[in-house]
Amino acid sequence: MDSLVRACTRLERSRIDVPAGIQGGVLSFLVVVLSLLIGQQSYGIPLAIGVLFVAICDVPDANRIRLRSMLWATLWCALATYLGGITASVPALHVLVAFALAAGCGFAIALGLRAGLIGTLSLVLFAVFAGAPISTGVAAVDALCVVVGGALTILVTMSTWPLRRFYGMRRAIARTYRLFAETTQRGGLELAAPVVAIEALNARAVIEHTGVVGESGRWFGGLLSDVERTRLAFIGLLSHRELHHEYVEAVIAASSSTSAAIAKAIMLRRSVTHAKAAVNELVRLRDTAPTSEIAVVVSELTGPLVDAVHRLQEPWPIGRRAQVEPVSGNGPSVLQRVHAHWALTDGAVEHAIRLSIAFGVATLVSVTIAAEHTYWLPMTVAWVTKPDLAGTVNRVAMRVLGTVIGLLIFGGIALLTTNPYVLAAVAALAAYLLVAYIWANYPIAVVGVTIFVIALLQLSAGEPIADMVARLVATLAAGVWVIFVSLFRPRRTGATVVTALNRTVAALNAYANAVRDDGDRLQARADVLRERTAALAAVVVLGSEPRGIWERKGPRIEADAGVQLMEQILETASLIVSEDLLRDHGMDSPRGWVAIDESLSSIERAMMALSR
Repeated sequence: MDSLVRACTRLERSRIDVPAGIQGGVLSFLVVVLSLLIGQQSYGIPLAIGVLFVAICDVPDANRIRLRSMLWATLWCALATYLGGITASVPALHVLVAFALAAGCGFAIALGLRAGLIGTLSLVLFAVFAGAPISTGVAAVDALCVVVGGALTILVTMSTWPLRRFYGMRRAIARTYRLFAETTQRGGLELAAPVVAIEALNARAVIEHTGVVGESGRWFGGLLSDVERTRLAFIGLLSHRELHHEYVEAVIAASSSTSAAIAKAIMLRRSVTHAKAAVNELVRLRDTAPTSEIAVVVSELTGPLVDAVHRLQEPWPIGRRAQVEPVSGNGPSVLQRVHAHWALTDGAVEHAIRLSIAFGVATLVSVTIAAEHTYWLPMTVAWVTKPDLAGTVNRVAMRVLGTVIGLLIFGGIALLTTNPYVLAAVAALAAYLLVAYIWANYPIAVVGVTIFVIALLQLSAGEPIADMVARLVATLAAGVWVIFVSLFRPRRTGATVVTALNRTVAALNAYANAVRDDGDRLQARADVLRERTAALAAVVVLGSEPRGIWERKGPRIEADAGVQLMEQILETASLIVSEDLLRDHGMDSPRGWVAIDESLSSIERAMMALSR
């Protein structure tokens, strides 16, 4: 339960996208107000939805990939809107299409996370335009309005492409630094999460997709390598925390503030002075290290941040000095990716089947029950159904929490005023919350989308307070139904916990041997990171995944035992990293190796006890 509460309430500040939120809010406000001024508010609603849903699909990547993602979102959202409109009056056809469309949208995860997101949004629009009183009355017109709204978002978003072609890349690198600053302030299992390494991989993908080379490529790549080197040294620093707690905490605080300042400077060049002042404090701490061993580790942590500040003080090769080469897409084709997942036991196929059943039955209930706003049931199912059991449980909890808060907020607003222009402004603020916070905190995004939809419904047909209660009941019912469906043959996040932990321990041993015997330490570190990521994913969900009704075979352990093992793994990794850094300076520590061997033996004994 504690892990579920943390998942619902955590705010990832590094992922808040204020500019995109402001853009989404302003554009949705303009199209709604314009429709009110010409007396055609029914057109403003699908326009605003097109604006908002396509804005959600603006991924942090190279501009050409951002454009492609938004274009596909516009196409599929418009098609789903059209299908919802033309099947609404024919219940049998409506239900049949619901089953088929849900299967297709569920299988979309085989094409990647972006395709999965577009599939979810499309399914939501199918449910909304098949049942909500917000359409123009003509399915083709609704679909066209969604296209126009999406096109408006694309035009505004991409209008600065020639002037800010490296904006997405800078944002991705800045986000890595900001996430490092946040992560250093955490502890326990949260500190074990390799989120910075994953964010760095995402940023490196953006660099590759952009095709930046030469001096520009070295500059961007250098900034990213600096934070990756700092992350590694930070892990090594943790092994000295117990003996030199006060000093290590001071170094952690200084490295956090320096990283945050660098992140700000990457986006706002005039903030470089602040970053220089922050790194000076870190340098001061490096020069006052209590022992020679910890001095080496702190120096390895400080050096990359100093290098990053120096890069930011030099002329930035991002204007006319920038060097970019065309990038050809060498990845697998759509057919190849579909073929790779075409098996009944594949996660994408299982998700497609599960979503088809959950959404299709919810649609059948919605067209059978003679009640208002029953479309809210399948719409909620589309929002909360995830490929894995833990993701579904967490999403249901977040959805209920966000819906309750959103309904309460809008209920209070509705008691004060029903002025259409005020409601348009409320919808715009809600749009801001959705777009800005969808990747930072899902409950806040749900508050936004709930208020946004209810405000549009109020503009279209009025929204009695009693109807809001019905929506809350439908949300709860949808959540219970989705969890029930997910409990049959559930797909748990990551590998089986015991298997994942064993692989991680094996990788740790291999890393220790690579350091001891001058082996391939770079590859060994990469292997540990990969296995630790899979193990952490499996352990984190132990506390939020209930037992299934029809379970796959495999060993299970208690959540507390998994958490303790992951914390031991992090401690052992920090010891090995520290010895890795010391070895580069000819300062091998026999005491360090004794501690490493004892720690590895302790983990192996714990794993043997679990396997009995």
